[in-house]
Amino acid sequence: MTIEHADRQANETALARHRAFQHLIIDLSMQFISLPPARIEETLDSALETIGRFAGVDRSRVFVFSPDRTRVQITHEWCAEGISSDLHAMQEASVEQYPWAAARLLHGEVLHIPDVANLPPEAAPEQRLAREQGIRSALLVPMAVNQRVIGWVACNAVRAPTTWSDETVLLLRLAGNIFANALVRKWAEDERQRTHDRVLRHQAALLSIVKERIDDLDAVLRRITEVSARTLGVQRVSIWTFSEHGRDMVCRDLFHMDRNTHEHGAVLAVRDHPRYFRILEDARALAASHARTDPRTSEYGEAYLSVHGIISMMDAPIRQYGRPIGVVCHEHTGPPRAWSPDEQSFAGSIADLVSLALQTAERVRAEQELQAACERLRELNQRVARAEEQERTRIARELHDEFGQALTGMKFDLAWLVKQVTGATALPAADAILGKLRSLTALADTTIQAVRRIAASLRPSLIDDLGLAPALEWQCQDFQGRSGIRCEVSVTPAAQQAPLPADTATDIFRVAQELLTNVARHAHAQTVHVRLSVEGDGLRLEVHDDGRGITEQERAGARTFGLLGIRERVSMLGGDFVIGGTPGGGTTARARIPLSGSGRS
Repeated sequence: MTIEHADRQANETALARHRAFQHLIIDLSMQFISLPPARIEETLDSALETIGRFAGVDRSRVFVFSPDRTRVQITHEWCAEGISSDLHAMQEASVEQYPWAAARLLHGEVLHIPDVANLPPEAAPEQRLAREQGIRSALLVPMAVNQRVIGWVACNAVRAPTTWSDETVLLLRLAGNIFANALVRKWAEDERQRTHDRVLRHQAALLSIVKERIDDLDAVLRRITEVSARTLGVQRVSIWTFSEHGRDMVCRDLFHMDRNTHEHGAVLAVRDHPRYFRILEDARALAASHARTDPRTSEYGEAYLSVHGIISMMDAPIRQYGRPIGVVCHEHTGPPRAWSPDEQSFAGSIADLVSLALQTAERVRAEQELQAACERLRELNQRVARAEEQERTRIARELHDEFGQALTGMKFDLAWLVKQVTGATALPAADAILGKLRSLTALADTTIQAVRRIAASLRPSLIDDLGLAPALEWQCQDFQGRSGIRCEVSVTPAAQQAPLPADTATDIFRVAQELLTNVARHAHAQTVHVRLSVEGDGLRLEVHDDGRGITEQERAGARTFGLLGIRERVSMLGGDFVIGGTPGGGTTARARIPLSGSGRS
């Protein structure tokens, strides 16, 4: 009975432990299935303790391989009471310190080592490390996701050698799978968050560049290289563009982040790097972790990469109209660097901004040249206008002085002849001669009036003698007499007293003259009002008629040369001109010329 009781008690103990084992596995699985990534670290620490206590071990650890599997790191550890931790002293190590164990674990083997003293000779490095840490027994189980080993879970016995049961091995296997999936999920979330943070940082950097004014292209390029270097943490960032003949690449700016300096002017021959430029034609970004051995960038070799200590490169072509015109180079001088997709996208965006800056600078330059040409043309128009006005004045004066005086003298002579012929009864055909002389006298009077009218239309002497207001009144009277359209003019006292240079007064008169001509030709009006007044610090000329009203098409039409001339003349005075109308409601034209500094700029 005693033996049977002992067996039954042992079976019940084993069954209870098995149930506890099952509950432990279920609990671990449930804990990690829907666990937020932010809580995985603390939950994994807790799970290590639970497993360690259940398995009766002295120390349990999680080891994780680096992405290239050259190093291994202890990420989590639990120690039983009285067992010291060596986590800080040996947190990260080279895989070469575990050559025998790492090779087997990477192949998915479970290493159950009841006594480290019995390790094979090829495991001498592991045996030495175990003795240094006081480890007497070890159980190492690989952690794998999709058959890729990412690390291992280790249980150690320090107080006495231990042989672990199959149940403990199974527990550690299951825990390793749970831990591996949880860690990969956490790494993915961490990477997603890092990518998100990088993208936000990249966007902020790009936005800061976009806000830059393009007044100084060189300053903008310096700003771009500096922002790009600091955002990506790259020691060297440079901008290169093709020379005019396309045989060389010229450095527009190179920023050294460690020295916080800029330089430019270096030249690279395109023919020395044919493969690189051929690949660059179709690439959004060329990313090389090992630039000296990567066939896409190795052409730079000793002459460039080695001289400047460049290990990794990420270059993005600068394109305009679909073809490369240059390149933005990001050159890393530290350990080999793997460029993430978002970093490559950022480099491409930087290249796009450089292209935009170059295009904007070229457009600004073209606009400045066009503006300068317009200024030269305006100056030429001013000179032509002045020369035309001077020629009008000269012709008007010669008509008045030369022809007028000659005609007046001829009229006196005709009057003398008339006097001589009158009463001369002995002169044959005296009456006929007298009739001819009187006819010639009338023709001389008519010609004198025509000369005066032509001279006045060329250059009204009233402008020079009495000023703008009397000249406008004369113009309106003359317009009414010639066109039959009633013309009313009003000049305010302030406008009469406004100080105007002679050239400005002449231009305002010519604007009024052209507007009245347009009324006569196109408006079909009965009445036109001309008003000259002072408005603020400017002189305002307004011409309003009651005709059919100018249409929008006529106002903006390419054939309205008269309006174009008026606008140009007012613009030369530093003023502005507007004209508008409504169907059947007439047309109103307004020109405003500044009084302060009036005249041509």
